[in-house]
Amino acid sequence: GEALDKKTPLLRSMQAINKQGLRILKLFGHDEVKAVRTTVGPEQEYFLIDEALYSKRKDLIYTGRTLFGAKPPKGQELEDHYFGTIKPRVAAFMHDLDKELWELGVLAKTEHNEVAPAQHELAPVFTTTNIAADHNQLTMELMQKIARKHGMVCLLHEKPFAGVNGSGKHNNWSISTDAGVNLLEPGETPGENAQFLLFLCAVIKADAKLLPAHCISLNISEGDVIAFEPVEGTSTVSAAGFKTCDPAFGRCAYPFSRRSGRIFSLERFLIHLIQDRVALLLFGKLLRICDRLHFFLDELDALV
Repeated sequence: GEALDKKTPLLRSMQAINKQGLRILKLFGHDEVKAVRTTVGPEQEYFLIDEALYSKRKDLIYTGRTLFGAKPPKGQELEDHYFGTIKPRVAAFMHDLDKELWELGVLAKTEHNEVAPAQHELAPVFTTTNIAADHNQLTMELMQKIARKHGMVCLLHEKPFAGVNGSGKHNNWSISTDAGVNLLEPGETPGENAQFLLFLCAVIKADAKLLPAHCISLNISEGDVIAFEPVEGTSTVSAAGFKTCDPAFGRCAYPFSRRSGRIFSLERFLIHLIQDRVALLLFGKLLRICDRLHFFLDELDALV
């Protein structure tokens, strides 16, 4: 029946990925695999504002973001906050936050400054998707609660201040087997790794309808971080501070290197990712296979 809550669709999607993932792995001869699980390590960005200053801004109080005001003379241009030392007051907050999260079983790990002034981030160790979602809810609740104890207010709005980065929730998502094998691990020769290419194509194909509404980042061998961004003129500021397509336009995104500032065509991106022109042809073939994935699996399943 129709789910009335938000957790049931997530659990159903995990079941669907488990079922179809096992069918694909059996085609590759991995009969020993008993389960395919998705994992997420949701990073949480946030701003910490002095409570006395916060109380003077009705827009922050009522909306969680500023609605008017002038830009500061110094923003995030030098990224000195990002690479700077954590202030003692903030470090004390992070220490107490980690302690409380660990007591609840939330696997908080990395705490650091973010790019915008007064912006910070917490990154947990990845875990099973549905558990990670619960952990993130607990994390946000405790952030706001503990900040008050330190005379600060934690802002979780995706864009509380104009002119500087917003606060995102980067989802480090992957698929793995019950034996701990990462199905999105390209290996030493990704162009020859048909299993990796098939799972990668299936993820891209399944996510195609959502791409205009968010960003996907991939760490590739050269160290660039590739983010899908929209054609010019249809962008809005996303929670992560990237440019993303307005879903109303339904426009496709282009790959863009956040590190080098280079814009790639889809073909160039795939070559950059796979590092092999021959593999690009195989990648295109697999995309067409994924377009008919259900039919493909049903036919082969009947033979098996």
